Amino acid sequence: MTWSGGWSSDSNAIQVTARRFLQTLERRNAALRQQNWAVAESILEEEVRLGRQMLSLQPTERFASLLGVSLAQLGRTLLMMGANPEAEEPLEEAVDLLRRFGKFNAASSDLDLIDALVLLAEVYRGSQFYVPRGGFSPLTTVSEMRAYRRVCVANGSWSGTMMSFISEGWPARAEAPLREAVSLASRLARYGDNTWQEKLANALYVLGSTLVALDRTTEAAAPLREAEALFSSLAQHDSDYFLPWLSRVRHRLLEVRAASSEPSDRISALEAMLPQLRRDARMSDDERANGVTVAKSNARDRLRNVLGELRDLYEDSRQVDKQTEISEGELGYWTLMTESLRVRLD
Repeated sequence: MTWSGGWSSDSNAIQVTARRFLQTLERRNAALRQQNWAVAESILEEEVRLGRQMLSLQPTERFASLLGVSLAQLGRTLLMMGANPEAEEPLEEAVDLLRRFGKFNAASSDLDLIDALVLLAEVYRGSQFYVPRGGFSPLTTVSEMRAYRRVCVANGSWSGTMMSFISEGWPARAEAPLREAVSLASRLARYGDNTWQEKLANALYVLGSTLVALDRTTEAAAPLREAEALFSSLAQHDSDYFLPWLSRVRHRLLEVRAASSEPSDRISALEAMLPQLRRDARMSDDERANGVTVAKSNARDRLRNVLGELRDLYEDSRQVDKQTEISEGELGYWTLMTESLRVRLD
């Protein structure tokens, strides 16, 4: 296949396909703004199909790069739905296309490859297979998982990442794409552009979080501290946007401290994490009535896990009053342990 850099001027087919492709972009962006992930997925599948058609009609670097971006957006949307294992295939293809045909230099600051690499890493930070309700054997092929998820979405029973199975070694696969993203963003961030600084800070934060999850907390400290410094600098220019990110990084650094502490120090570190965890986990009246997002469900899982560990530590140190205090109430351990949430995708 021969690659060129221009548009064909005499091909009616490519013009018609390109026009339809641009129309899907508008519809896709509208669905994403509304966070209507199921509709966005359907539109993106059409967008990817048209992108492949354009590339077959005229194999240019521009069309290859456009297809890579569409595949990355499809992967991002699947991740937002809690469909991590289905996102791996489109994101791997997106990374391959953007590596080969994207433009990455000071004059043409294309951010797409960095985004796709971080998204691919997020795949491995979530579920690898789905386990059907009431079953014990995971679904292991993408076609099986997609069919199962779509039935669940249609009948309102899809609960995203809560129905999952992870084999040994799956989470560790996140490290390689993150280190590539950090390396690329580090080179480009030297030019001082805030956009590159943000991409680098985010990649460092996700890398540090991944290392924490892999119980490599000593290694996690360095990228997290670098992310903290970058977000702190960025927050001076846009505090509303970057201060929440800075809070997340500092929260993760508390986890690093907790992991390396003696039991009494670990209790203090976990207690320091509770205010942010509770803010993230609190549900609105609308969420109680109509269901929660995948992100809110995950936030409540994180709070439950920390409360569970604190309960054990309080029991070991005979702090019965504190154990009771964190067990009761709307955001108490027993509420979180026994609740059954409806996860919505809109």
